[in-house]
Amino acid sequence: MTLTELRNYIESVCLAHKEIKQFVIGSDYNQAEDTAIPYPSIFYEMPYYLQYNITPAQQVDSVQFAFNVFVESNTDKIENDHDAISKSKEIGDAIVSYIMANADDFRVINVSAISVREYTDDSVAGMRYEWQIALPRTYCDQTTWETFFNPLQTIE
Repeated sequence: MTLTELRNYIESVCLAHKEIKQFVIGSDYNQAEDTAIPYPSIFYEMPYYLQYNITPAQQVDSVQFAFNVFVESNTDKIENDHDAISKSKEIGDAIVSYIMANADDFRVINVSAISVREYTDDSVAGMRYEWQIALPRTYCDQTTWETFFNPLQTIE
């Protein structure tokens, strides 16, 4: 499974949730630049963190990524932020539980979450879910190097 396939799977599960209205991906979240974002929404963060397993027999690596479940809130009142965080947790719990029960191409090692409020200058609050998964490596073994490297060129 490639990182794109992983992201596409996460996106399809998130958008299948009856309350999620949009899935956004990027390195910075700024609703003010795109006021058309409906809530609740998912913000899938870049970058990924990969830890390679250097044992050739074990072609599975650890991949870490995060996404946020955001719900609109009124930042003037902490109670509204708390309600938005609670609602985000309900949505996130369903998504996490579904993925853990149904993922076939990777294995979930760990999921942790932290609440976020006033994440930007915008009126959103929610939960940030950090994932660590075991992802089978998509690479060649020594018998197929010529698939990736020109055998006529000398590598020093």
